[in-house]
Amino acid sequence: MGLIAMTVVEEVTDAQLYEHEARLFRRKIVDGDRLGRMFERFAGEEKVHYEVFRGMATIDELGQAAPRKPPFSDSLRDTLRTHVERELRSIRACEDLLAKLADPRQRLLIKGIMADEKEHLKACLKYLKFVRHR
Repeated sequence: MGLIAMTVVEEVTDAQLYEHEARLFRRKIVDGDRLGRMFERFAGEEKVHYEVFRGMATIDELGQAAPRKPPFSDSLRDTLRTHVERELRSIRACEDLLAKLADPRQRLLIKGIMADEKEHLKACLKYLKFVRHR
């Protein structure tokens, strides 16, 4: 599967995982509504990323993009740990795409997505540290 097709699949999976994390925060953390809303915003951003990558993919690449079941867990700690790994992978994929793309508009979109992914990573690391100490 090509890099763009892979990112299409990964972004959909990440959106579903963030929605799951939002529910976990609400259920497991006192005053988890604020964190739940933040993770729902992240899910919305991942859906926008999906649309951008889908628009960049060819029909053949999209045909190779088979959705995967998100790695759901009832453990907030495990889910955040998984998401840290996934965000790191997304950042590396964006870096790889930047190295290959010449179109300045596409490069600008990828740089914006990469900035979002770095923000998501920072939040996941912050809250992973928080739940580790509980």
